[in-house]
Amino acid sequence: MRFQLILALSATSLIALSSCSSVPEIDDSVHAHNGFQRSVYASTGVGASRLNPDKSGISSWVVSDKVNPGGQITIGADINRHFSLELHSADLGSAGVEKFGGSERGRINYHMNGGSVLWYAGKNRHQKKRAGLTGYGRAGVAMMHNSPVGNAPYSQRNSTQMLVGAGLEFSTKTGLGIRAEAIAFDADAQYAQLGVIYRLGRKPQQKPVPVLNTKMENVEPVVPALAAKVVPLDSDRDGVVNALDQCESTEHGVLVDADGCAIFDGVLQGVNFFSASARLTPKAKNILDGVAITLKQYPRAKIEVNAHTDNVGSDSYNMNLSAQRAKTVVQYLGRKGIKSQNLIPDAFGESKPIAGNDTPEGRARNRRVELQASNQY
Repeated sequence: MRFQLILALSATSLIALSSCSSVPEIDDSVHAHNGFQRSVYASTGVGASRLNPDKSGISSWVVSDKVNPGGQITIGADINRHFSLELHSADLGSAGVEKFGGSERGRINYHMNGGSVLWYAGKNRHQKKRAGLTGYGRAGVAMMHNSPVGNAPYSQRNSTQMLVGAGLEFSTKTGLGIRAEAIAFDADAQYAQLGVIYRLGRKPQQKPVPVLNTKMENVEPVVPALAAKVVPLDSDRDGVVNALDQCESTEHGVLVDADGCAIFDGVLQGVNFFSASARLTPKAKNILDGVAITLKQYPRAKIEVNAHTDNVGSDSYNMNLSAQRAKTVVQYLGRKGIKSQNLIPDAFGESKPIAGNDTPEGRARNRRVELQASNQY
């Protein structure tokens, strides 16, 4: 009955959460509009547990049934790109025990309530709603509640358990995803499950443009009132109306100029480094001097400095090199008067090529620095 109750509560939770899609996400102003945003989520899953009750003081009893079906429900919050916090409740089933010779039998129920910290890994952890495939590790504590059934020689027990675990998660841009994970509760219980997860939030919706009746019949002469309701349209919501906007498809949140075009949103041509180092070339310094002059006109803008490499060398070497190069650009702009708190370095190594690495020209294009300017103050 308890396991069935867990499943019923899980299904009810998902239905309720699906109906709450109008709840907005909490904006994380440090990252770009299409990057990580804080959000809350719920998860539920079913799986199998392996139970090993402590038999201290009752050595004449043995565990006859260790593997059982189980279920878990979870609520959580994404704190930043690396960490999430969760509260969870799990019914792990019951372990069968019997006295030597089979003269007496009983069962011991297992129920867990606890909290965990999750550490996410993988390049998709910085995506909105962590869209894509990510891995995570788990650590936390749980209160284990045991209750006996039948002749089991156990009194009702509550004890604090440390827990550790690991899992894989695949999420879609809509917030719906799947999880596969394993959790160990000290030495008493291990649990593996497959579940679903749903992150709250929805994309901003534009208000529909009213369609005017162009037919002449039944049209009342209310031109002054109608004209008062007409406002200039800004389809991409960048603060520049369509009539003046030269770049009408600019993504929301990107810093734009008076023509509605992105100030910085891509590769900084000519910003290069000496081979296998993080030292800027003289030409790169000249280009960054001009970048600093432009950025001083937008003192509150957030600037992402993303560094990339080609595939020459190991993954770890290239990731470390791109991190050093991003830091070098941030430090140089800082010396030119740009506030360090407005500059956000990020390293991608060889993970995001824009050309093939099988030619010198392609590798040169992949060794790049990109700037993305955001008006998310």
